[in-house]
Amino acid sequence: MQCLTLIVIASALTLAAAPQPVAAEEITVDVSDVDLHSQAGADRALGRIRQAAEQVCDVRRIKQPLSERRAARACVQEAMDDAVADLNAPLVSSRY
Repeated sequence: MQCLTLIVIASALTLAAAPQPVAAEEITVDVSDVDLHSQAGADRALGRIRQAAEQVCDVRRIKQPLSERRAARACVQEAMDDAVADLNAPLVSSRY
């Protein structure tokens, strides 16, 4: 069974807020049912990773201040970079 755990330090989302303790959130992404050697499987894994990253990074589909949107995008990018590297699947990395 192949699972991937996204761990995100949520400090980037509190840039405009008063100093708060840094919180880490994590979510496990199961890719055990995905063929990581096919383009469709790699894309499916990337979709799951992105969805998990957006959830952990608290990406909202509603209006929010620009600084929060930027912080959330940076959080998603970092989480995806780390997850793709941790997955260590060449086709997933090349499709990313």
